[in-house]
Amino acid sequence: MLVLSRKVGERVVIGVGTGLGVAYLVPCGNRLQPLASEGGHAGFAPATPEQLALWHAVQATQGRVSAEEIVSGPGLARVHEFMRGRGDFPAVSAENMSPEGIAEAALESRDPLCSSALELFVECLGNVAGDYALMVLARGGVYIAGGMIPRIAAHIGSERFRAAFCAKGVHSGLMMRLPVRAVLSERLGVLGAARLATESDAQVD
Repeated sequence: MLVLSRKVGERVVIGVGTGLGVAYLVPCGNRLQPLASEGGHAGFAPATPEQLALWHAVQATQGRVSAEEIVSGPGLARVHEFMRGRGDFPAVSAENMSPEGIAEAALESRDPLCSSALELFVECLGNVAGDYALMVLARGGVYIAGGMIPRIAAHIGSERFRAAFCAKGVHSGLMMRLPVRAVLSERLGVLGAARLATESDAQVD
C-alpha cells in the first residue's frame, strides 16, 4: 500500500498495451489500497455512431466486444482495419499493420488512414477511461500507462480524448474536474517491485 501525504480521492490506473489492465487505488486510512480488477474484459459501450459501427465490425469477427478488444495494441490494429474497410481514405498503408506501425505513421503524418484510426482509437480510450473513472468518482485522478502510451501521449490531452472522457450525460460537469495523466515511464514494473520490496523489508524490521 502507498502511504498518503495528504487526503486524496480514489484513483484509477489503466494499462494500455498488449491488453487492457485496470486497477483502482482506494484511500484506506492514511494509505492507498490497490484493488485489482478484470475491467479490461468489461463490455465496450459505444458512445457515438462511429463507435457503434466499429463495435458491429468487431462483434462480427470476435463475438462479444470487450473494452480490451478495442482499447489495446491489438485493438488499434482492429480500428485500423475497420477504417480501411470503410474506404474513406486511399489505401496507402498495408493491411494487417502492427500497432506500432500504425501509431508511427499517424504521428509522422505519413498516412491519413493511420491518422484517422489513431484519432478514433484515442476517442474510444477516452470513452472507456471515463467509464472507469465514473465507477469510483476518481477525484484523485486517472493514470493511463502501458506500452502504447509513450507513443501517443500527446493525444491523451487532445480535445477528442477529453470530449469522449467527459461525455457522461448528467455527470459531464463532474468529469471535467477529474485530472487525467499519461504515465510515460517504461519502468513501472521495476519501480513497483522495488517499492514493494522496500515496504516488505520495513515490515520485517
